[in-house]
Amino acid sequence: METVANTYNSCILCKSSLVDRNSYLMPCIHSVCEACIKLTEKNGAEKNGSGDGNNSPTVITCKDCKEKFQVAEMVENLLTKKPLSEAAVPPAEEVEVHKCTGCDDSIDATSHCEDCEEWLCDQCVFAHKRVKITKDHTITSKSNNNTKDGTSNETATYCKIHRREKYNFFCETCDMLTCRDCQLMEHKEHKYQFLSEAAAVYKNQTESLLNMLHVRRDTLHQSASKIQEKLAYVKSQKDVVRDEVQSQARKLVEHVIEFAKQILQNLNFVCDAAGKRLAQEGAEASSMLLKIDHMATFLKSLKNESNDLSLLYTKKIILKQANHLAQLNLDL
Repeated sequence: METVANTYNSCILCKSSLVDRNSYLMPCIHSVCEACIKLTEKNGAEKNGSGDGNNSPTVITCKDCKEKFQVAEMVENLLTKKPLSEAAVPPAEEVEVHKCTGCDDSIDATSHCEDCEEWLCDQCVFAHKRVKITKDHTITSKSNNNTKDGTSNETATYCKIHRREKYNFFCETCDMLTCRDCQLMEHKEHKYQFLSEAAAVYKNQTESLLNMLHVRRDTLHQSASKIQEKLAYVKSQKDVVRDEVQSQARKLVEHVIEFAKQILQNLNFVCDAAGKRLAQEGAEASSMLLKIDHMATFLKSLKNESNDLSLLYTKKIILKQANHLAQLNLDL
């Protein structure tokens, strides 16, 4: 199955592959590799000099959109991280299945308490962390007990605050990824979802936005076509009127010829101004059409993305740009 990482896996600046490399997603939903960012920072430092105290933020210009973004506006693009191959995951018959011993729901365990020697589901792990007598127990994920190196088939991303905890939750209140400790402390009593639940909601959002963008694209395409028709008409009429005026001017006396020249000057001024205005509107329409096409294709590919964590990590920046494009003023 083709994923977003396979479809958009090239740096917008150097065009090199981003598969399994560090890259960042810009607000225009194009990606740039870490090497290009560092090169831009280095060139900026050399240009400014080392002793003038100029610490201007690094700005990256997107080659496609021609927009400028600071590095602080970008987010790490986990969609280009290649998941581990299926060969690295033990066959189903080799993995021992454990049921949660902390509740009576008979559901599969996802973690193991090393102190209690009990298998726990996600809800029991959450409760385990809240109870004073067990909150300091060492809890490992099921995958760490089934494999020697603790790898899984999803990109392993750990919390930047609680380094030993993985992102397993999505805080709806703060619209961000969280780990168990985050949800118990900094995000206590916040509304949250498990990654799979939040990813499903997010995909529904992208589907709705995709439908809106299709409508906007059709409207914009029609507007662009009308602009081109008007521009062609203005150019053709300019030629027709010019030839007619010149033909009549030759039949008139000298004082009428001077009058005809003035008419031609006015005609050129009006038609050129109209042509420039329509050409500018056409360029703006083409630019918006390019952005909408890119976003629509990107959102369409998100429906097939299987990596929930990577999907949600870029949610905020993608939705921001998609909503921006969906609300563009098309009165050209």
